[in-house]
Amino acid sequence: MPRNRHALGALLAIVALALGWRLFVSVRTDWSIDSDEAVIGRMALHIGQAREWPVWYYGQPYMGSLEAYAAALPVRFLGTTGVPLRLTALVFAGVFVAVSTVLARRILGTAGGVATGLYLALGPLVLVVWSLKLRGGYASLFALGALVLFLAHRIGRDGPTRKSAAGLGLLLGLGAWLNLLVLPFFLSALFHLSSRRRLFTRELVPAVVGFAVGSAPMWVANIVSGGATFEHLFGKGGSGGSGLGTTLTSHLPQLLGVIHPWETELATTWRLAALVLFGVSLAVFLFRERKNLLGAAIFSRGEISGSDLYAVHALAFLACAALTSFGEDTSSRYAGILYVAIAPVFGAGFAALWERGARSAAALLLAALLAFNVYTVLEHGAGEGDPGRAGAFKAFRGTVDLAPLYSRLEREGVDAVAVDRWTGPRVVYETDEGIVALPTRYPPDAERFRRTQTVAWGVFFRGKDATRMEPFLRRIEELGLGTRSFEESGYTFHVLEDAGLHPGEWRVTTDVSSARASNLCDRDPRSRFGARGGGVIEIDLGAETSLGGLSAHLGDGERPASIEIETSLDGARWRGVQKSAAPPEFLLLELPGRPARYVRITVRAAPRVSWSIGELFLFDTSR
Repeated sequence: MPRNRHALGALLAIVALALGWRLFVSVRTDWSIDSDEAVIGRMALHIGQAREWPVWYYGQPYMGSLEAYAAALPVRFLGTTGVPLRLTALVFAGVFVAVSTVLARRILGTAGGVATGLYLALGPLVLVVWSLKLRGGYASLFALGALVLFLAHRIGRDGPTRKSAAGLGLLLGLGAWLNLLVLPFFLSALFHLSSRRRLFTRELVPAVVGFAVGSAPMWVANIVSGGATFEHLFGKGGSGGSGLGTTLTSHLPQLLGVIHPWETELATTWRLAALVLFGVSLAVFLFRERKNLLGAAIFSRGEISGSDLYAVHALAFLACAALTSFGEDTSSRYAGILYVAIAPVFGAGFAALWERGARSAAALLLAALLAFNVYTVLEHGAGEGDPGRAGAFKAFRGTVDLAPLYSRLEREGVDAVAVDRWTGPRVVYETDEGIVALPTRYPPDAERFRRTQTVAWGVFFRGKDATRMEPFLRRIEELGLGTRSFEESGYTFHVLEDAGLHPGEWRVTTDVSSARASNLCDRDPRSRFGARGGGVIEIDLGAETSLGGLSAHLGDGERPASIEIETSLDGARWRGVQKSAAPPEFLLLELPGRPARYVRITVRAAPRVSWSIGELFLFDTSR
């Protein structure tokens, strides 16, 4: 009993350390989130309000919405800030550290379990970052994957029961829905149970039922969508490639803190000590666990520690990196699941020293490693401006405080902004959907955006949008349409004084099958309607209107031979009103002011000529 109390006390201390450290980082970064996290926040908001029940991360047919459901109540009661999202992530982090510590203790012994837990509690920058971000399946996958390995080890040691089999199936089903990176956990558990000859017979049915329940959202969504997930993964959107070299030369050093995240160059030479220490610990782990690994490999009936769970997990991820696109991304977020195996490798190294009586050396090395991990996080807090300034952690990209922007937009009377994808979702979430933004991952926003009254186009000072938007805005001013501008939070915002007729009720159709007709009037010139050769566009304004003019931004690419404008009251009888041969970059046509409900635009171009329209404006006779 005393030993159990000591083990429980050590576990609670490790978990408290993990949560305290991440809480400190959250406070230092002002609980700031990026736009991908804001998408989860909006999903949680809609779930908490019982408005909808999303299956996938908005804007894509994969990566399940488990994190959004977990954050629904916190967002409902704490508001649309980063606080409820960070607190939800802390829960996942606590589960991950706790379960991983207990599992390592069972496999590596007390010393190895404590060292593993401490490494995960005070992890390097990449671990801290990705255990604090709700971005559709990383923080939650850490926790869920640890539970899979823990339950597989328990079944391998004690034998399966119907409850444990159903539980393992449920966890793997949730993982299949959440993120395909559950595969290394699945293969590791399968190999472990096979090597123990614990594959189920009677327990197979509850395992399958558990998996079906956990993955049910994925199957239902694909039945409705006609297999959109699998089409994306195995069609054009799911191309694979070899990323094993990237994982070994870039991802692993990033995970260990040797290389700064999002960079490929060695930060400082002395950081190689962490890589060397990992290499030595890996050698110790393999030597120390050689009998257990061999016993698992030959499917021996003898007792084994379960260290094969870590080894197979790492090998399975490396195989995924070599055969799929998971390993190609320069970001180490996909490789973050390797911490499940990295931490026990260090744990085994320190346990070997501790058990041989070199306890002082083991403690000093562990303290030095943990200090190094903490340093990799703190140095990013001193990278920009005042070293003590909250929110200065460069690793948390997109954490600029946008509160001044929201106040300015309110003063300017702006209810919609067109900004880059790194800011748009945050604007909508943090204003509790009081401001509509494009681009967005939430499809209904496009329709809401068209119905807003005052739109501001935001051009980031150093962003590529500046080269695309500034010429367009200058031309608008030259044509007398006029804008007022202001600068805030790194953007120059341009508010169009006269946007003409409101496009909220327009219905646009076209005979160009490859183009999105709605891009013509979505009030964002960055989205374009394009085609090759000629095309016909028809606009139903929704009501009879007295037209006075039309303008269209054709961009700086190829030009069609001509553009013809016709109007109609009934959509059957058409009258030609204007024609422009060799139209310029920004077309402005005067219309006779006759009543019309329908407008038809006929673009004539050679078959190989590619043309596009960024935005279409229609004006009434009062302009």
